[in-house]
Amino acid sequence: MRAALAGDLDVIEEAASFAIENLKEARDPEVFMRDIHGKADFRLTGLPANMPKQKEILPPVSTPAAPNSMPNLVGQMAEPVIDLLACINLEGVDHCLNFLGARLDALGLDRRELGDFFFTVLRSGVTPDVRGDASRPGSRITSQSPSPGTPVEPLTVMTLVVV
Repeated sequence: MRAALAGDLDVIEEAASFAIENLKEARDPEVFMRDIHGKADFRLTGLPANMPKQKEILPPVSTPAAPNSMPNLVGQMAEPVIDLLACINLEGVDHCLNFLGARLDALGLDRRELGDFFFTVLRSGVTPDVRGDASRPGSRITSQSPSPGTPVEPLTVMTLVVV
């Protein structure tokens, strides 16, 4: 079977080369072999009906994070994170993203995802506890509770330490 299919590939290559060089006389590989090479009974190899079928390869299923899973804020610039948190505590996500605009460019996270997270947890009664001065130039978040990836339960305290 392998040898027959390799021979078919050679015929296909030869027919394609002939077609490039002789555009007006181009033919399908089987017709090429019959008309140009004079092999009246030539047929490409047929595949047997019992050929194994390739299994469908599905992309890995990634489970999206729950909307209340704590992102990793450690190392982030404190001011844009705290500004977004404070704004969303009072307003909606779209308003805060528009209002803060370019100030959010320093975020190392997707601003929409972070805004949606803050909205979800704050509306569930989570209390933010920011320790340190986020307005000091260059300040960063050095620790957080709950830890990254942990679901933030309603009515808990979310602590961010800023240095």
